[in-house]
Amino acid sequence: MGKQYRCLPRPPAGRISKPNRPEAAFVALWTASAVLVLAAMATSLFGLAWGERVISLQQVKQLQTYYIAEAGVEYALSRCREDGEWTDGLPRVFNHDFAGGTAVVSAVKETVDGEDITVRVESRAVYQAYKRTVVARVILGPEDAIKVIGWQEKYNVFPKAGGH
Repeated sequence: MGKQYRCLPRPPAGRISKPNRPEAAFVALWTASAVLVLAAMATSLFGLAWGERVISLQQVKQLQTYYIAEAGVEYALSRCREDGEWTDGLPRVFNHDFAGGTAVVSAVKETVDGEDITVRVESRAVYQAYKRTVVARVILGPEDAIKVIGWQEKYNVFPKAGGH
C-alpha cells in the first residue's frame, strides 16, 4: 500500500491563515528604509547640483557684464587712437551696444602736459540684471601712443542693477 500523509488541521471557516514568518516583515521594513535613504540622498544631490548650476550661470553673466564694460573702455581708447579730433572734443559720453548688453562710456581729459594728455575713461555696463563699471586712466602720447596708468573695476564685484 501507499504512504499515508498527515494533513495539517484546517483553519476555521471564514479565516485565512498566513504562515508566521517574522523575517519577511524585517526584509520589507529594511527595503522600505533603504528606499527612503536613497530617495533622501538623491533629493539632496539634485538640490546641490541645481544650486551649483544657478551659481555658475550668475558667474557667467557677471563675467559677460565685465567684458562689456572693458569693451566700452577699449572702444573709447580706439577712438582716441584713430581720431585726433575725437580727443579734442573731450569730455564725451556715449552709449554703445556690445554682446547683448550696453556700455555707457564717459571719457574726460584730466591733464595736459606738453604733448601728453591724461584721459580718464569710465565704462558702466549693463547686461540683463547685472552691472559692472571699469575705470581706466591712460596717457595719450604723440604718434597715437597710449600708456595705461590705471585699469580697475570701480565697485563691488557682484552688484545687481536694481540694488543700491
